[in-house]
Amino acid sequence: MLQFLVEFPISTGVRIMRVVLAVLMCCLGMQPVVAENRFFVQQGNWSIANFEGLCIASSRSFAETNMSPVATVRFIMLPETREVFLETYYWPGAIEKGQATTLRFGKDVEVPATATSDYSVKTDRPFSREELKFLENEHLLGVKAADVSWPIGVEATGLGWAFYYLRDCAHIVRAD
Repeated sequence: MLQFLVEFPISTGVRIMRVVLAVLMCCLGMQPVVAENRFFVQQGNWSIANFEGLCIASSRSFAETNMSPVATVRFIMLPETREVFLETYYWPGAIEKGQATTLRFGKDVEVPATATSDYSVKTDRPFSREELKFLENEHLLGVKAADVSWPIGVEATGLGWAFYYLRDCAHIVRAD
């Protein structure tokens, strides 16, 4: 059988077509030269990456949240100012888009926020240094929106490192 394959004559045109198809398949499988993420780190349960000029630390992997971003906490750093905001993702229908609310962390931190969709809430102001220090020392981070009946709880042991990598990300994004 193998001898038949070796002896079977293949025209030059077929060989060229095979090479062209192989090159085309390789090109289709390659990432574009300008990739979306220039920075990506995973630290414990936290995934840190840049996206659309922002640096984001997510409590769930980005691959998971592409399909369903529910029950996710994301810290967002603006590279120009290094200000850190937070966006939480609840279940669809948990809150009304545009609704003003507050996000509470533990007993000590409460930040004004606004619903950006029917399942996500984003802080209206950046965190202060004292609030970030408080969050860095948490082992279990509970985030409760005043108008949503359940909190989101995430393991936060590596959050201090996530903030460290957010600063690295901001440095890299600003360098461009």
